Amino acid sequence: MEKLNRPIIALVCFLIGVLATNAQNPARSEGATPYTPTRLEWLAVDLQSLMGLDITTNPEGYGITFASSSAEENTILIYVTYLPTVRRELMNGDLEEARKFIASYATAKGWSSWLKVKENIKMLEPPK
Repeated sequence: MEKLNRPIIALVCFLIGVLATNAQNPARSEGATPYTPTRLEWLAVDLQSLMGLDITTNPEGYGITFASSSAEENTILIYVTYLPTVRRELMNGDLEEARKFIASYATAKGWSSWLKVKENIKMLEPPK
Protein backbone atom coordinates (compact mmCIF):
# COMPACT_ATOMS: atom_id res chain seq x y z
CA MET A 1 0.00 0.00 0.00
CA GLU A 2 2.82 2.37 0.86
CA LYS A 3 4.38 1.86 -2.63
CA LEU A 4 1.14 3.01 -4.28
CA ASN A 5 1.05 6.26 -2.30
CA ARG A 6 4.54 7.38 -3.37
CA PRO A 7 3.57 8.21 -6.97
CA ILE A 8 0.48 10.05 -5.75
CA ILE A 9 2.52 12.01 -3.21
CA ALA A 10 5.10 12.83 -5.89
CA LEU A 11 2.36 14.02 -8.26
CA VAL A 12 0.76 16.18 -5.56
CA CYS A 13 4.16 17.72 -4.70
CA PHE A 14 4.81 18.42 -8.38
CA LEU A 15 1.43 20.11 -8.82
CA ILE A 16 1.93 22.21 -5.70
CA GLY A 17 5.33 23.32 -7.05
CA VAL A 18 3.86 24.28 -10.42
CA LEU A 19 1.01 26.20 -8.81
CA ALA A 20 3.35 27.97 -6.41
CA THR A 21 5.67 28.98 -9.27
CA ASN A 22 2.76 30.36 -11.31
CA ALA A 23 1.50 32.31 -8.29
CA GLN A 24 4.94 33.90 -7.89
CA ASN A 25 5.17 34.75 -11.62
CA PRO A 26 1.75 36.05 -12.62
CA ALA A 27 1.11 36.79 -16.29
CA ARG A 28 2.48 40.19 -17.28
CA SER A 29 0.54 42.84 -19.09
CA GLU A 30 1.94 44.00 -22.41
CA GLY A 31 3.20 47.20 -20.79
CA ALA A 32 5.21 45.22 -18.24
CA THR A 33 6.95 43.04 -20.81
CA PRO A 34 10.74 43.53 -20.62
CA TYR A 35 12.31 45.51 -23.46
CA THR A 36 15.95 46.29 -24.12
CA PRO A 37 16.50 49.46 -26.16
CA THR A 38 19.27 49.75 -28.74
CA ARG A 39 22.22 52.09 -28.30
CA LEU A 40 20.58 54.52 -30.74
CA GLU A 41 17.29 54.44 -28.86
CA TRP A 42 19.03 55.13 -25.54
CA LEU A 43 21.03 57.96 -27.08
CA ALA A 44 17.87 59.54 -28.52
CA VAL A 45 16.17 59.36 -25.12
CA ASP A 46 19.23 60.86 -23.40
CA LEU A 47 19.49 63.67 -25.94
CA GLN A 48 15.79 64.44 -25.75
CA SER A 49 15.85 64.60 -21.97
CA LEU A 50 18.98 66.78 -21.88
CA MET A 51 18.60 69.04 -24.91
CA GLY A 52 15.12 68.63 -26.37
CA LEU A 53 13.04 71.80 -26.73
CA ASP A 54 9.28 71.91 -27.29
CA ILE A 55 8.30 74.62 -29.77
CA THR A 56 4.96 75.10 -27.99
CA THR A 57 6.66 76.08 -24.73
CA ASN A 58 9.90 77.65 -25.97
CA PRO A 59 9.39 81.43 -26.11
CA GLU A 60 12.18 81.71 -28.70
CA GLY A 61 10.00 80.07 -31.37
CA TYR A 62 11.85 76.85 -32.15
CA GLY A 63 11.89 73.22 -31.10
CA ILE A 64 14.55 70.53 -31.21
CA THR A 65 13.67 66.84 -31.09
CA PHE A 66 15.95 63.79 -31.24
CA ALA A 67 15.09 60.37 -32.62
CA SER A 68 16.87 57.21 -33.65
CA SER A 69 16.79 55.93 -37.21
CA SER A 70 16.54 52.29 -38.14
CA ALA A 71 19.41 50.28 -36.71
CA GLU A 72 20.86 49.69 -40.19
CA GLU A 73 21.50 53.41 -40.65
CA ASN A 74 23.28 53.96 -37.29
CA THR A 75 21.93 57.50 -37.31
CA ILE A 76 20.62 59.96 -34.77
CA LEU A 77 18.10 62.35 -36.27
CA ILE A 78 17.82 65.96 -35.14
CA TYR A 79 14.50 67.57 -36.05
CA VAL A 80 14.39 71.34 -35.79
CA THR A 81 11.12 73.20 -36.32
CA TYR A 82 10.86 76.95 -36.10
CA LEU A 83 8.56 79.89 -36.65
CA PRO A 84 9.40 82.73 -39.06
CA THR A 85 9.91 85.03 -36.05
CA VAL A 86 12.67 82.88 -34.56
CA ARG A 87 15.94 84.37 -33.37
CA ARG A 88 18.12 82.31 -35.69
CA GLU A 89 21.33 82.93 -33.74
CA LEU A 90 19.83 81.25 -30.65
CA MET A 91 18.43 78.33 -32.65
CA ASN A 92 21.66 77.82 -34.57
CA GLY A 93 23.65 78.01 -31.33
CA ASP A 94 21.55 75.27 -29.71
CA LEU A 95 21.82 73.14 -32.84
CA GLU A 96 25.60 73.55 -32.83
CA GLU A 97 25.71 72.60 -29.14
CA ALA A 98 23.70 69.46 -29.93
CA ARG A 99 26.16 68.52 -32.69
CA LYS A 100 29.14 69.02 -30.36
CA PHE A 101 27.48 67.07 -27.55
CA ILE A 102 26.70 64.13 -29.84
CA ALA A 103 30.28 64.14 -31.16
CA SER A 104 31.79 64.13 -27.67
CA TYR A 105 29.32 61.47 -26.49
CA ALA A 106 30.21 59.26 -29.47
CA THR A 107 33.92 59.72 -28.79
CA ALA A 108 33.53 58.91 -25.10
CA LYS A 109 31.55 55.73 -25.86
CA GLY A 110 33.82 54.64 -28.74
CA TRP A 111 30.97 55.05 -31.24
CA SER A 112 32.59 57.63 -33.53
CA SER A 113 33.36 55.03 -36.18
CA TRP A 114 29.71 54.18 -36.80
CA LEU A 115 27.43 56.89 -35.39
CA LYS A 116 26.03 59.35 -37.93
CA VAL A 117 23.91 62.46 -37.44
CA LYS A 118 21.28 63.80 -39.82
CA GLU A 119 19.31 67.00 -39.47
CA ASN A 120 15.86 67.98 -40.67
CA ILE A 121 15.25 71.73 -40.33
CA LYS A 122 11.85 73.07 -41.24
CA MET A 123 10.05 76.39 -40.88
CA LEU A 124 6.44 76.18 -39.73
CA GLU A 125 3.64 78.49 -40.70
CA PRO A 126 2.82 80.94 -37.91
CA PRO A 127 -0.32 80.15 -35.90
CA LYS A 128 -3.38 82.02 -37.08
